[in-house]
Amino acid sequence: MKTYKQFNEGLKDYSNQGKNVRVPGEDTASFGKLFKDDLKQMGKFKNPKTGKLEGSIFPNPRKGYQLKQFATGQGGLTRTLNPFLGKGQGLRSGPTPLSRQSGRLLKSGIKSVGKAVMKNPKLALAGLAIGAAAKGIQALRNRK
Repeated sequence: MKTYKQFNEGLKDYSNQGKNVRVPGEDTASFGKLFKDDLKQMGKFKNPKTGKLEGSIFPNPRKGYQLKQFATGQGGLTRTLNPFLGKGQGLRSGPTPLSRQSGRLLKSGIKSVGKAVMKNPKLALAGLAIGAAAKGIQALRNRK
């Protein structure tokens, strides 16, 4: 059985797998750049004639090999979620840059909205008024 330290190291290794490979400098990359890369990585189908990955997350019904790969978990969305494809494929390939950076992006988005609210005196006063009204209503409800 793994110790807590070994478990954390394994989790860190998995999380950092492929970091800065597809998106250089992903720690400072924009949401748009990370989102475009995420879409490019989503489930593909392996063309048996060329061996290249093609398509999108859902199979083209006119291509039998895509339907087969989708049904068996080897193509499309099912490939993305399949943990049994082997190291470096599907779920075992590690998180995408967007999922690694989502915490940072959410934090910066919330900060920028907060700054915009505080800069606009009307919005700041409205926020204070709403807070005061809510406390007043609560006080009336609690009064006996």
